Amino acid sequence: MPENSRKNLLTEINDLGHQEEATASGRVVKSVKLARTNSAKKFKSPKNDNMGGFSSFARGEDGTVTAVWDNYLPRPPSMKDLNPDDAVDANAEQVAVFGANTHEGSTMVKVLSEKGLRVVAAVRVFTSRNTKNLIKLKGVTVKVADSADEVSLLKVAAGCSRAFVVTKYWEKFDSKIEELMAVNILRACASADPPIKHLVLATFEDTKELIARNRKSQLVPTVDGKIYPRFEGMKAIDQQAKEMKVQITHMMTSYLDDGNDNRKSVILIRGDTGRIIVQPHIVGTTVM
Repeated sequence: MPENSRKNLLTEINDLGHQEEATASGRVVKSVKLARTNSAKKFKSPKNDNMGGFSSFARGEDGTVTAVWDNYLPRPPSMKDLNPDDAVDANAEQVAVFGANTHEGSTMVKVLSEKGLRVVAAVRVFTSRNTKNLIKLKGVTVKVADSADEVSLLKVAAGCSRAFVVTKYWEKFDSKIEELMAVNILRACASADPPIKHLVLATFEDTKELIARNRKSQLVPTVDGKIYPRFEGMKAIDQQAKEMKVQITHMMTSYLDDGNDNRKSVILIRGDTGRIIVQPHIVGTTVM
């Protein structure tokens, strides 16, 4: 190629590269930050779920479960911005609920919270959905406890004046394992500092299961139609409670369903004297 032609071509190429219409356009693409678990699955930010910005849980030395703020979001709101109505009376009675991660246990925690009590909810698995809901309730502290681990049970009982244990059956324990769990909790209550002097064994009837079995209640009346539970299946724990100077109260909650316009809840309570106290409550159409 002649020298002049080559020079002219280079000049043309140079001029073309500086023309505005020939300038390449581009867009910035932010790199996706990936955090991988052992299963090598992509981690998704939970900022759009119902935790309100909390992404995970952390467990403290005393067993308390706290929510960890999601790093994808700005810092959480200041304590100054909290609603005063959400504050709990520091002098309110503090009670413990064992088995709080079950449906029945979480229901009890919610009711006690609504009554203005401070509640220590004992859960075995702190990553469950129920735990996520419990940790957001007013005045509720969630702690991890294993019924076979005395140290963890004592951490739950610390500072509580009463304790509730959710059982599957009213007049007896559903199994030997359930009985052992209740006995371990009883010992923790008696060994706490200060000790818990009142333990409530509570049962919530599963009405759906009863209907499926064509039964009206777990309670079996006598031949003359009277309800007189003897608690033969709970004699052992009742005797141990007396030796440990812990009062035991048996409580059962159920409701009668005769249609949307006729629903009534019923609570039966039995104390040391053996006398049954019945507390009916009209629910109306609010029961779901």
